[in-house]
Amino acid sequence: SISIGTMSEKIQNQISKISKQKNEQLAVFASMLEGVITIFPDMTINNINKSALKLFKYTSKKPIKGTDLLEIIQSKEIESLAVHLLENHQPIKQEISLTSDLIIEVQGTILEKQGDMIGAVLVFNDVTKVKRLERHRKQFVANVSHELKTPLTSIQGYLETIIDDDIRDEKMLAKFLGIISKHTGRLKTIIDDLLTLSSLEQDLGTNNLQLQEVKISTLLDNVVLLCGEKAHKKNIFLKANSIDLKIKVNIALIEQAIINLVDNAIKHGPENSHVFIEAKKEQSYCVISVLDEGIGIEEKHHQRIFERFYSVDKARSRELGGSGLGLSIVKHIVLQH
Repeated sequence: SISIGTMSEKIQNQISKISKQKNEQLAVFASMLEGVITIFPDMTINNINKSALKLFKYTSKKPIKGTDLLEIIQSKEIESLAVHLLENHQPIKQEISLTSDLIIEVQGTILEKQGDMIGAVLVFNDVTKVKRLERHRKQFVANVSHELKTPLTSIQGYLETIIDDDIRDEKMLAKFLGIISKHTGRLKTIIDDLLTLSSLEQDLGTNNLQLQEVKISTLLDNVVLLCGEKAHKKNIFLKANSIDLKIKVNIALIEQAIINLVDNAIKHGPENSHVFIEAKKEQSYCVISVLDEGIGIEEKHHQRIFERFYSVDKARSRELGGSGLGLSIVKHIVLQH
């Protein structure tokens, strides 16, 4: 009786231990950020976690165990990978574009029990953001190269002409030097803006921002003062309307952000028009807006206007002396705050 009692206690402890381990494994499985699906050899589902259901937008309430894999994933390409895995017993790893907005990395391996295959496990990683960042990085490098090459080519071309042709016509020489000066200025603008962006990115998420309390009306009046001459040259009426409110900001950076927006409004606005800078309170925020009477930007471009070097009309942007980085700087300054 004592032996049976001792054995019963040991068995109960072992069952509790196994049950605890199983619950821990299920908790880990359920809370994994990666989508995980285990399948039987007949391509039906054994288990699936929440991340996988969310990834494949499966919302049905019916029991999932025993459901055909294709019904959940809705992808022939992933089904083919699973079939290949089960037939060849070789681990798989491949990127698949389910839609234009969803790229996933699929990894899989077979599950064995005492040397026999009992199914397979498929792990899904959403790599859309990573791929988008890689694409943006490549585009950025290409854009920087292009934007720097254009003025450099012009500078080199005109300098070679001046040196090789021994130009003595003072008017022609002055014209060529003027063009060289213009492109040199553009190069400096691009490099200065790139350095500003780099500095803002390095500080993003840190507490390096030096904040000061300032009246919003004082800040906007200063912007009007700094941009007034440029507006006057195009006969544009520039005015600031603000509330009596103090805000805590890095004055130089916020001023630069507003100036960038006002500068765009003046550059792209028609002559004899208006540009208004407005500040108002919305809940616990101060909202600053710049309004102009220009042609505006088509909605299809709205998602990309804060990308570096993105321009709706590149030729016009270059003609007006823009670096293509102004709105990116505005975005980073706002994110810093």
